[in-house]
Amino acid sequence: MTAKDSFPERRDYLEALAGCVDRETVVVTAFGDSTRDWANVGDRDLNFYLLGGMGHASSLALGIALAVRPRRVVCCETDGGILLNLGSLVTIAGSGAENLSLIVFNNGCYESSGGQPLPGNDTDLTMLARGAGIADAATVTSVAEFGQRMSSQIERNTVTFLDVRISPRSGPRIPFDQHPLEIRERFRVALRSRTEVTTSEEER
Repeated sequence: MTAKDSFPERRDYLEALAGCVDRETVVVTAFGDSTRDWANVGDRDLNFYLLGGMGHASSLALGIALAVRPRRVVCCETDGGILLNLGSLVTIAGSGAENLSLIVFNNGCYESSGGQPLPGNDTDLTMLARGAGIADAATVTSVAEFGQRMSSQIERNTVTFLDVRISPRSGPRIPFDQHPLEIRERFRVALRSRTEVTTSEEER
């Protein structure tokens, strides 16, 4: 696999994602451009932005998914990140977390650190996910297909995986100035308040 300029850019897909998730969905984003672009497109209190720890997004998202189920959790990871933590696919598949959707933005390079070519960038990530035990795995190359699959996957009670082919960024990088402690506290408060409301409604 080689990223081609004909693929949409990450932001195009994230704008489509914003139309798929509701206010109760948790979104976890990998450090770098996934966090910068999603914060610009869809900043919300149930976003958890990673500012470091390459490869950790899938593991963090799994932990959150297990803690908040059946609430849906969407993880925006990168090709470099998932290749750094391939074991997370097996763990996710065997976890029973039926409320987790894993999106991998795949452009064949380390875009956030300067665009260096990704070793093994011809790896079939969808086949890796299926081999790890994630049956609902697919590759998408257009925003329209992404929107259709994402809308469908969010409604299913199963873990899902999308290998999303993107072109490297063509425009300037978007600034991001939220502090890690601010991100954590806003997320914690939002998640707690939603949980308390749900518990109260169930007790009526």
